[in-house]
Amino acid sequence: MSPHATNADVDYKGSSIAMTHDPAEDEEEYPMLPLHWERFNSFIEDALKVDPNAKILVHCHAGLNRSGVLAAAHLMTNEKIPVIDAVKRLRRVRGNLALCNEGFQRQLIELAHSKELLGESPDINPAAYMMSDKYKMKKKLVKPIRAFDKLTS
Repeated sequence: MSPHATNADVDYKGSSIAMTHDPAEDEEEYPMLPLHWERFNSFIEDALKVDPNAKILVHCHAGLNRSGVLAAAHLMTNEKIPVIDAVKRLRRVRGNLALCNEGFQRQLIELAHSKELLGESPDINPAAYMMSDKYKMKKKLVKPIRAFDKLTS
């Protein structure tokens, strides 16, 4: 493969590798799931029918949003897990920038709603939040700023 070739340029015929290429935009307004979900999901399901242990690689240019929303949607619907758990798994593997496109996030939530996979409502108990590590860390960060404010007033 030449240094400027992409995976889409490689001929996989005759190998055990199945590949599909589906151009899409990484724009907030782009209807990613309405345009690509059915085809993507069918491709994955067909591959798993042939080999239930098949290794599946889903990737886009940066490997974050287009592939991220499709991978999270598949995890969520295939494993019947809440949307937040699917996104957490995705971000554990791809990092916290995965699925940062808010339009794609909304589409994933809409899909979760339609499949009844929103999960439980978050606990917004203020007492529980004040005992959390997140609150304690935030409190530590705020103290130096308040001390500085007293010196300058």
